[in-house]
Amino acid sequence: MSNITERKQNTKFNPTKKKTHTDTMKLIKSLVIFTALFAATHALADKTAFIYGFAHDRITHENLINTQVSLMKGDSIISVTATNSNFNVGSKGGAWFFIIPVDGTTDYTIILERDGYTVMSWPLKAQFDKKPLKVGEYRFIEDIPMDKAPKVHEIDGVTITATKVKFYHRGDTLVYDADAFQTAEGSMLDALIRQLPGAELTDQGEIFVNGRKVESLLLNGEKFFDNNRQIMLENLPAYMVKTVKTYEKAGLLSQLNGRDMGDKEFVMDVGLKKQYQIGWMGNVEAGYGTEDRYLARLFAMRFGTKSRITLYGNLNNLNDNRKPGENTTWTPETMPTGLMATKTAGLDFLFKSKDEQSKYSGNVQFSNIDTDDRIETTGETFLADGNTFSRSLDLKRARDFSFTTEQELEVWNKRQTIVWSLEPKLTYSKTHSLNQSIAMAFNQNPAIKATSALIDSVYRGSNADLLATVINRNLNNTMLDGHKLDLNIQNVNYFKLDGMHGITLSQDIRYNDNAQDSWRQQQIDYPNNDRLQPLYNNRYTHNRPDRSFTFDNEVQFERNIGSDFSAQLSYDYQYTRRRNDYNTYLLHRITGWDSPDDHPIGMLPSELECAEAIDRQNSYLQIERTVEHTPKLRLVYRKMSQVQSDTAGNIKGSHMTFAMLSLPVTFAHDRLDYTRATYSGLTKRNNTFFNPSFWIGRNWANMTHGFYFSYTLTHTPPSMIYALNILNDEDPLNIYYGNPHLRNTTTHNAVFHLMIDDEQKELRHGLSLTYNISHNAVAMGYVYDRTSGIRTYTPSNVNGNYTLQLDYDLHRAFGKLKKFSIDSKTGSRVVHGVDLVGTDTGAAPSISSVMTYWTTEDLALSYKLGKDSKVGARGYLGYGHSASSRADFTSVNLWDFNYGLTAQIALPWHMQFSTDLTMYSHRGYANAGSNTNDLVWNARITKLIPKLGLTLALDGFDILGNLSNISQVLNSQGRTETYRNSLPRYVMLHAIYRLNIKPKSKQTQQ
Repeated sequence: MSNITERKQNTKFNPTKKKTHTDTMKLIKSLVIFTALFAATHALADKTAFIYGFAHDRITHENLINTQVSLMKGDSIISVTATNSNFNVGSKGGAWFFIIPVDGTTDYTIILERDGYTVMSWPLKAQFDKKPLKVGEYRFIEDIPMDKAPKVHEIDGVTITATKVKFYHRGDTLVYDADAFQTAEGSMLDALIRQLPGAELTDQGEIFVNGRKVESLLLNGEKFFDNNRQIMLENLPAYMVKTVKTYEKAGLLSQLNGRDMGDKEFVMDVGLKKQYQIGWMGNVEAGYGTEDRYLARLFAMRFGTKSRITLYGNLNNLNDNRKPGENTTWTPETMPTGLMATKTAGLDFLFKSKDEQSKYSGNVQFSNIDTDDRIETTGETFLADGNTFSRSLDLKRARDFSFTTEQELEVWNKRQTIVWSLEPKLTYSKTHSLNQSIAMAFNQNPAIKATSALIDSVYRGSNADLLATVINRNLNNTMLDGHKLDLNIQNVNYFKLDGMHGITLSQDIRYNDNAQDSWRQQQIDYPNNDRLQPLYNNRYTHNRPDRSFTFDNEVQFERNIGSDFSAQLSYDYQYTRRRNDYNTYLLHRITGWDSPDDHPIGMLPSELECAEAIDRQNSYLQIERTVEHTPKLRLVYRKMSQVQSDTAGNIKGSHMTFAMLSLPVTFAHDRLDYTRATYSGLTKRNNTFFNPSFWIGRNWANMTHGFYFSYTLTHTPPSMIYALNILNDEDPLNIYYGNPHLRNTTTHNAVFHLMIDDEQKELRHGLSLTYNISHNAVAMGYVYDRTSGIRTYTPSNVNGNYTLQLDYDLHRAFGKLKKFSIDSKTGSRVVHGVDLVGTDTGAAPSISSVMTYWTTEDLALSYKLGKDSKVGARGYLGYGHSASSRADFTSVNLWDFNYGLTAQIALPWHMQFSTDLTMYSHRGYANAGSNTNDLVWNARITKLIPKLGLTLALDGFDILGNLSNISQVLNSQGRTETYRNSLPRYVMLHAIYRLNIKPKSKQTQQ
């Protein structure tokens, strides 16, 4: 030990000296000394203090992980450590720390070394002289900036050709290099994410990577419009992105404890290029085209050393963000439905204190959306003794306004032993809509779509053969006015007792207030049934107040057991109260209101007349209370191991094993006070639920290979309203009763996922298997009256519902320079659905089991032509089959397929041409008119004017005018084909302006 100490004292710091094997051994010995000192200082804790800090890039202020940090006293190295992502201070990761004796010494220096950066020396004398170090103190040292080292190029007649690797692993983080993907000019973040191997972006903004759902979408490691990720997806320009990372982000408890406490979430972190991480940047776009199409977009962001402010605005009536030339899985049936005019604006902000001990962030959003929908529906219902058919036409106009604000304040002390987090959220929305619908039921298949001509022929009786097959005709005019207020306040307090124990106290308060007024004028007739008289309903519904209040309080005690194992024991108390006063009035009972021509929809008679016309059978007062007590034990195991490749200790790779077991028990007490018609009573219910969950997994081969398996058991009680056997005939064609004998539903869900990556070959395999089965599922069984078309529903428990799904994804780059790439997504799903359906009004419905199979294959091939050009081809095949053991069931076979070409071609004079040409085909649809071949062509040509930061673009959408929006739903109850109005073909001219203002160098360094 004396020899080691002697070497330590004689070690001199020389930043210009190259590292040798001897230096490596000295570093290892220094680490040994540091470990010994660390243990010793714990024994003499009353004479030591704790100092910590961060290293960051001077320009981008990015935390620099894996930076070697040496603590020197005079000319001697005392200790050596490194910035590590596992050591966090608050929400900021990657700190270094030392424990030093408090003996009055101030001659300390911090030395930072990192590949690609100039060595930084940072004296501590001025800080300690200004404020002496105290025993037991946690002292934050300033963020130490580091400068990039000058790049040295040594090329002597050698030509180097390199290709960018699309993705690679950095520990347990999967990193995508955004520059390796080519997007059309003007593309946003959503277009980039859709190209990432293993990633899937749904129309609703949900993101899946290797079959796993992304829980949060971050910008440079921080939340960004967290309650509406579509804002970043649709407004952040793709050219600003440097990397897209996916990893498990440590929660508050894990950050404070420096280990996994079971509160991690799977995130996607979008990292901006350095030039956009300081100062102002902006992207402004405006466009106008034929068919009165318009677009205006503003996205501006300012980054500071401890702050970020973002402003966005968007006005358009395009209802589609896809750009020509994108090789995506877009199809006409998945595009947004109807015509939509959108106006949105918002502000997002983030402020951090200088010492990183507090953070305030949040956002404010406004939106106003006008929609114009036309929906034509063709339906077929599977019934014993012959199926029935339906046609409907819906016309809807709606306007929706919403305001949302979400804010978060985090504060913690220097020693990281007390943390307070407060997160209030408020959402207010207001809606107004008008809807006209015409629906008809047939006992034979009309074999034509639900067009206006069909509706007119049936109502006018011009087609006698068609009219003879009609069961009923239903004409509705509806109007809705309402608003909704949601308030949510989350408060978390964390107390770290010591290095092994901690207590968390959290409260969650939620308040909801809905208010809605609706009008419905309904005409029903039965042209082939003389026993049933035509019916006219003029109904007004006053649904207010409809309020709910929830208070959720949880206390959690956690303990670390060793370095790899932790346990949490918690108790959760939740109280919920809801009051709903629902009153509906039959205005047609009032003299002068019994005809659709008497008063326009939306008008009301006097309050006295309304009171006399109340529909007591369908008006109710509901007061519901729920109290839940949930004790839970959660066990978490996570072990990271490293494999050494040589005796010098160089790391060859790493692997990780993880497991979690959650054992919650819920004691639920429900109480329902309910008054309706002649019923007024109190219902009580007590339940005890054990809902365990378990997952286990392992990553190996330097985290490029891995698997995980998860299992969840859930018990769900039926709605207490279902247990009341009370008549609900508010809709004359759909009548409901209750069932007091319903049982709780039990659901088993299991998921297995396997991932294998080869970064050198740019090869990725992903395999997922999901199984879900339910026992005592609640089915709304019904009996169908063939003469009137009336359905009488009764909820009942059924068994046998299950889903089995298998998905396989493949990405492979090939060729000498990996210019070719192929992506394949194969999916297969089996759904066994069980329902209760009957046609005998005097008997209970019988079990109807239908098996539905879906198989899809999506194949894409692309080829890079130089730096800025690429061509691609895509093909998709989807097959659906529905079968049943019922003797009267006719099997259904559906085919959807498409194939086409895409291209992005760089042209002279800073121009680019992007285009896609795709044939979309349907087969097996009930209507021959839906079995179509639609050739859709889109194109864009852009011109860059670099000196002005301006881009001009000319778009042609659906140039051939063949786009149609048809979708199909197939399940155990039947099948439904839906046609929706879509964007007309148009040509639009865009102007896009990019702004990037950097602060002056002196300001940057400050």
